[in-house]
Amino acid sequence: MKKILVLTLVVLLGLTGLVQAANNADVLQDGNFNKAIVTQEGSNQVALVTQTSDENDADVFQSAKDNSATVSQTGNENEADVTQTDRDNESALSQTGSENNASVIQSGRGNSSALSQFGDDNAADTFQTGHDNTASVTQDGTTNEATTVQDGDDVRATVGQAGEGNKTDILQTGRADRATVSQTGDENIASVTQTGFGLFSSPNTSSIAQTGDRNAASILQKTYGLLTGLNKATITQLGTDNNAEIQQTGLSALLGANSAVVRQDGVNLRALVSQDGLLNSTDVEQEGKGNNTEVTQNGEVNSAVVTQKGTQYPALVDIFQNGIGNIAKVEQRNEGGERESSILQVGSGNYASVKQGQGHSYATIQQNGTLNLAFQDHHGKNLRNNSELEIQQSGSVNRAEQKQISGGGLKAYIYQDGNYNRAYQDQENASQNFGVWNWATIDQNGNWNYAKIAQTGQVVSALVTQNGHYNEGTITQAGANSIGTIDQNGNNNNATINQ
Repeated sequence: MKKILVLTLVVLLGLTGLVQAANNADVLQDGNFNKAIVTQEGSNQVALVTQTSDENDADVFQSAKDNSATVSQTGNENEADVTQTDRDNESALSQTGSENNASVIQSGRGNSSALSQFGDDNAADTFQTGHDNTASVTQDGTTNEATTVQDGDDVRATVGQAGEGNKTDILQTGRADRATVSQTGDENIASVTQTGFGLFSSPNTSSIAQTGDRNAASILQKTYGLLTGLNKATITQLGTDNNAEIQQTGLSALLGANSAVVRQDGVNLRALVSQDGLLNSTDVEQEGKGNNTEVTQNGEVNSAVVTQKGTQYPALVDIFQNGIGNIAKVEQRNEGGERESSILQVGSGNYASVKQGQGHSYATIQQNGTLNLAFQDHHGKNLRNNSELEIQQSGSVNRAEQKQISGGGLKAYIYQDGNYNRAYQDQENASQNFGVWNWATIDQNGNWNYAKIAQTGQVVSALVTQNGHYNEGTITQAGANSIGTIDQNGNNNNATINQ
């Protein structure tokens, strides 16, 4: 008798475990004013809710492990709320219609969520906490909003929006996370924030692609640990009045190897990049009218490359680098209009280069440190242009070069303070009767300085002033009303003027 009771208890407990592990809920509704609530507590639950018609409402709550929930609603004014707690959860939610609202909250491990909305005034909220989370949101319509918050390592988030007035917010906390946002329409806003913690923080990757007008994209990547960095941010925009902003920063003994890439094509484009660390890299390319780029880099061995192409509209570039071994390259290929470029480098071993196309051009390079190099090149032969180039260097072993080919009006200034300085200026003016003036000024204070000014034609003026040792000055001006002045104070000076 005692054996039979024990066997009966074992069988009942086994059946209870089977019933608990075999939870399943199916709700299918076809009609109006539908509402479904599914609550399952146990293990290995599966819930399926399908509603077709107007004003549907679905609420699914599952607690324990191995949960799966699928909600599909077709109609207007739909609402869906799925909450899964613990691990190995999966959620798929699809809504078709207008004024849809969806919210998925998953807490645990190995979570996956896929959310699709088609219609107007859609809103999607996804919150995942745990490890190996994956979230995907697709919205097709107008005035869509998507918010994804993920906490864990090696998580993925993908948001695709098509329509007007879309908004995306993605916040990821962890290491080796990835976020991808794609928006098509006007007045879209995309914001991605990635934060990593740990002794060795793995790289996060973020990408935003926008097509339309008046779009805004923002990427913020922060890492904290002993060795951090290696983050990559990419923003691609196509349209008018678009704005792109990338900020990479953190707190660590060694920061660096971050990469920021911005691609913009359209009218009235603006790119802002800020990097804090070492071995950082920035690559900005703008093609269109009315482009503006600002780059700020703090650290060592930074690199910034900015390329602008367009016609008849202003183009502005501002680069600031603070550290050792910085490189800044600016190329403005705009034809017509006005372009302005400014590079400020503080440190040693810096390199700066500015190339400008036809039109009114202004370029300034300022370097403070040692082993600095500066190059400027402006070409505007076929148009009547006003141009002005300026280089300031403070340190030793500096080198500065300037070259201009312009029709009507040239200015060039080189100031060097330090040792082993060299300065070169080459200007050509085919006047075309606009301004018809040439200027060239070289001022060097230090040792082993060398200066050369060459101007061809028109109304030209050249001034070379050198204070120091082993100075040499050469001024060559061919034709027209030339004025050349060389003033050298020091030892072993040599001056040559040919007009």
